[in-house]
Amino acid sequence: MFRGVFPAVLTPFDEDGSVNYESFEKLCRYLADARVHGVYLCGTTGEFPFLTVDERKQLTERAVASVGDRLTVLVQVGANALRPTIELAQHAQKAGAKGIGIIAPYFFTYDETALYRYYSAILESVPGFPTLLYNLPQRTGVNISLALMERLRANHDNLVGVKESGSFDSIHAWLTISDEKFCVFCGIDEYEYASFREGVRSIVCSFGNWLPHTFRKFTEAVDRDDWDAAQKLQRRIHQLVAPGLVPNQIGVLKAGMNLRGLPAGHLRSPNRDLGPGEIENLRQILQSLHFLEGEQ
Repeated sequence: MFRGVFPAVLTPFDEDGSVNYESFEKLCRYLADARVHGVYLCGTTGEFPFLTVDERKQLTERAVASVGDRLTVLVQVGANALRPTIELAQHAQKAGAKGIGIIAPYFFTYDETALYRYYSAILESVPGFPTLLYNLPQRTGVNISLALMERLRANHDNLVGVKESGSFDSIHAWLTISDEKFCVFCGIDEYEYASFREGVRSIVCSFGNWLPHTFRKFTEAVDRDDWDAAQKLQRRIHQLVAPGLVPNQIGVLKAGMNLRGLPAGHLRSPNRDLGPGEIENLRQILQSLHFLEGEQ
């Protein structure tokens, strides 16, 4: 199944809030040139709640067209209602993506019966299409249970894994049911080393937009059983992640990438770009850590 490094691709916006598709394609090609294994579109890092259905479709089509022959394209299709989620799932399948992720519906409180029916309807709408559930309880208010996952797996062969962005404890729990047909993605940049030590072999990483070579080298070190090298690379990643551990982490990521000359663009409201003072402070931090010089 899916394995390796999948950067959670940013969505570059122009200052007026419109999607800059040219910058998006440029970013996808940059990641492909770095020889990561795939990309994960329209997730949290891609600011999916602020994208229209049509914009999400265009991003999928452009990623498949620009790098689909070089990378495995996965698309987060979850919305806050069933119909647009099914529409996006079916579009991703027809557009040539290799699989989808589905974040839990948010705002309201849902019991397991409601969640089972919701996920089942989506899975049944794309038969044979590899699907991951995306667990991010601190944002959705829904923590997908092992019991729900196993019930869904028993009835839907196209449910092939989970992207866990909630906690390391949850990653450990998912590994108790993983097998050759069910993969566990670590979606927490600072826990890759610990997760891979436990048996994870797939990453969806926000800072993979910035350090794709470093994340790839991390997985290569694990593949050759060089855990000392892997740990050093994790420490390097954590140096970059740490300045971003603030409420506006996507703003930090985009501002830092823009300082590097990478095509990150602006944020879309109600998110906000960092102000001049914040950018200068970030520049000084990144310069002191040698992150403005490219990957080492």
